[in-house]
Amino acid sequence: MQTRLIDIFGDQAAAASFIGMSALFIFFCMVVLLIIWIALPFSIFGLKSLLKQAVSEQKKTNELLQALLKKERDKEERP
Repeated sequence: MQTRLIDIFGDQAAAASFIGMSALFIFFCMVVLLIIWIALPFSIFGLKSLLKQAVSEQKKTNELLQALLKKERDKEERP
């Protein structure tokens, strides 16, 4: 494979530089993925309680809207 890279880049230093930069890029991507992989459980479990709270608030809002709608319908029926 190295002979092909030398043919492509023209000299051994350029081929070695390409290999080194590729390795550095792959290493950087692996570090980023590792950080994301470690942080993921904390973000998921941290969001669970917020989602539960949002759902309960939405249920309360729906109940209040239903009561308001019922009250308005009763007003319209009474005149």
